Amino acid sequence: MKKIFIFLCLIACIANAKGQQWIQLNSGTSNLLPAVYFTTPDTGYVGDEAGNIMKTSDGGAHWNIISTIPTEPFGISFINSKIGLAAGGSIVKTSDGGLSWTIVFPDSNFIFNNVQMINKDTAIIFGFDDTHNGIVYITINGENTWTRIIKLPIAAACNGFFTNSKNGVVTDGTIIYKTINGGIIWTSFTTSWINSINSFYFNNNNGFAVGNEPGEILITTNSGSNWSEISESFSAPLFSIYFTSKDTGYAVGGDGFNSGTIIKTYDGGSTWSQATTTTQTFYCVQFPDANTGYTVGDNGTILKYTKASGIDENNYHSGILNIYPNPTTDKITIEASQNSVVEISNSLGQLIKTLVADENKTNIDVSGFTKGIYILKVQNADGVVMKKFVKK
Repeated sequence: MKKIFIFLCLIACIANAKGQQWIQLNSGTSNLLPAVYFTTPDTGYVGDEAGNIMKTSDGGAHWNIISTIPTEPFGISFINSKIGLAAGGSIVKTSDGGLSWTIVFPDSNFIFNNVQMINKDTAIIFGFDDTHNGIVYITINGENTWTRIIKLPIAAACNGFFTNSKNGVVTDGTIIYKTINGGIIWTSFTTSWINSINSFYFNNNNGFAVGNEPGEILITTNSGSNWSEISESFSAPLFSIYFTSKDTGYAVGGDGFNSGTIIKTYDGGSTWSQATTTTQTFYCVQFPDANTGYTVGDNGTILKYTKASGIDENNYHSGILNIYPNPTTDKITIEASQNSVVEISNSLGQLIKTLVADENKTNIDVSGFTKGIYILKVQNADGVVMKKFVKK
């Protein structure tokens, strides 16, 4: 009876911790939300398809429409609490925390789907001209003038990411172009993708790209000179990706109709698992710090991530938990504290097995598991530790 009581209590703790991770906020609208940007964990902005800019100052508990801009904002970027840009059918700038906006890009025939502020003087915008060529512009004088740094003829997509004013990548959908001198010279890498890349994120030399290619994520370890594919079992398009550290990252997407997905990695993008699924597609994800994140999408949906108390996701590689043999064909042995609750999930985040480890060393039969990568999570009085193992 005591064993069952401990088991149920620990399961309840796990369920509560999971529930604290991604929660839905009340946005007060049913409009599509394509863009989100938070300047602090509590203060952030969301744009809707009608051009409304909504702001929260209490971590998403309350949202207020503070202004309306003349375009649907496909991208929002702030450099501090006051100064920001929004991109869509025009580029608009605020200097008063979103209360008012002025047009700062002269051509109204272009469509921009992303904007990235590097500092108070430098920003880069990505989009299309009126004949659907991909175009990227940069300003280095506070939006007074803009210079086109690349034109991509008849592009299927146009997006990119710059780590500073000189170093960045852009794409026409399937080819990735890299510059190290602010767009004066470009080198290219042709991917094997048929469908378009939608989003990039870089952590120093390590970069990631997601898009419409089913089950594929692109990764680079040399600042974008070469890219390799990571294949996973998810199938929905991914529209946005964000890393909170060199190991921990999230990507969001969905089919645009009745399903949405958030996937996560704890090992620098080598493996990914399902964080959550919903009926709404997500278009943008952003983390103002490692413990707090937001994603937005269809029908006014806003989800907030808060790291659960006692759970350190970066313990993924911790030596506190030992698993062997790894890889395995029939069984694994784990070394952990007594009365630990053990969960095994597949790469989709689906729970496969749950048990209580009565001893410090426990053997687990995995002979019936299909081949693949699995996540083993152990919770006890010391907290939660996660590691992966491979079933051959």
